[in-house]
Amino acid sequence: TLNMQHSEVSGSGGMGIFLKDQATIRYADNFSGNTLQNNMTSAIRLGFDDVHKAIQNNTITAYSSNVPAIEVRAGKTDFLGTWKNLDAEIDYLIIEDVILKATKSMSIESGACINFASGTSISIPGSLDASNVTFKGIEQTTGYWNGIFISTDDHVILDNCIIRDGGGDIADKANIIIHSGADSVAVTNCTITNSAGYGVL
Repeated sequence: TLNMQHSEVSGSGGMGIFLKDQATIRYADNFSGNTLQNNMTSAIRLGFDDVHKAIQNNTITAYSSNVPAIEVRAGKTDFLGTWKNLDAEIDYLIIEDVILKATKSMSIESGACINFASGTSISIPGSLDASNVTFKGIEQTTGYWNGIFISTDDHVILDNCIIRDGGGDIADKANIIIHSGADSVAVTNCTITNSAGYGVL
C-alpha cells in the first residue's frame, strides 16, 4: 500500500510511479498534494479502481503529447468515482482489460481522452456516465482495441462521445457491443467510426 503526501516525482526515464501487481493506494487521503511530471513513460501506472484516488488532490501531467498521463491496468473496481479531464493528449491509457462491475458506477469528465492498448477492452456490467469523452486506440487503426462491452441492466449514457478504432474482438467485432439484457443504454450525438467490424452490435 502506497502512502505519499506533498512530494514530487519528476525526470524519470520510465514511469514516475509504478504500482505493480497487487500494489494499491488504500485511501485518497493517503496520496495527496503530490506532483507527478516530466516522466518519460507515464506519470503513474496503477489499478483501475485506484485512478480516482490518484487524481483527486494531486497534479499529474504527461511528459509529451504521445505519452499518457496515467496508465491503467486491471483492478478490483471496488469504487471508481469520477475520472477527470487531465488536459493531456492521452489522459488515460488502458493497458489491460478492465471491468466496471455490477452495482458499481463510474463517470468521466467532459473532454477526457481514454486510449486503449492493442487487444484491450472495457466491460460494463455496472453503470457509466460519459459526455464529450473520446475512446480510441493508441494507434488509429481499425480493430486496434476490442471495444466497449455493455451487459448491465443499470444505465449507460454515452453523449457527444467519439468511439473509434475498436472491433478487434474475435467473436464480437464492433466499437460498442450491447448484450441482451442491457435495457437502459443511451447513445446520443456520438461519432462511432473506424471499427474493424460493426459500429454498434
